[in-house]
Amino acid sequence: MNNTNISCQNPATIDHFIHLMAKKGGGFDMKNIEGLKTKKVEYGYLELEILTTEQHTNYSRFYIHGAFQCFLFDITSVLSFKTTDPLEDYSYAITININTTLITPLPMGKRIRVVAKIEKKTSSMAFSNCSIMDEEGNVYSTASVILRIAKPSL
Repeated sequence: MNNTNISCQNPATIDHFIHLMAKKGGGFDMKNIEGLKTKKVEYGYLELEILTTEQHTNYSRFYIHGAFQCFLFDITSVLSFKTTDPLEDYSYAITININTTLITPLPMGKRIRVVAKIEKKTSSMAFSNCSIMDEEGNVYSTASVILRIAKPSL
């Protein structure tokens, strides 16, 4: 099997990337993305899901923290970019702007879907629209994300 058969449009590949991010070590990422799984993946489109828990809440302990929602928008946008990019290209995306609207408080204990869709991609930038919704389709927050596309210097 050659590298072109290993697709970033494969849910197992996206889940592997999430696992690698969590394993990278310590801090906010590792603690908070346990249980984050791929629900749907297509070219330029990604849906992840997670059951919200107390570790995701704000000081009230009843509602999911807005910063955690932004964190989910960041991860989902970057990974949705990877669905448009061949693995052998080695490019990566760096979030440079997240414009978020927190529509209504998101209660703890909900299984949520985080959706990101790449709306436009150039050689140096990608633009994503995102939303967080529950299983019934109620939208709790939205975001527009701008990504800078970079390639490592080898």
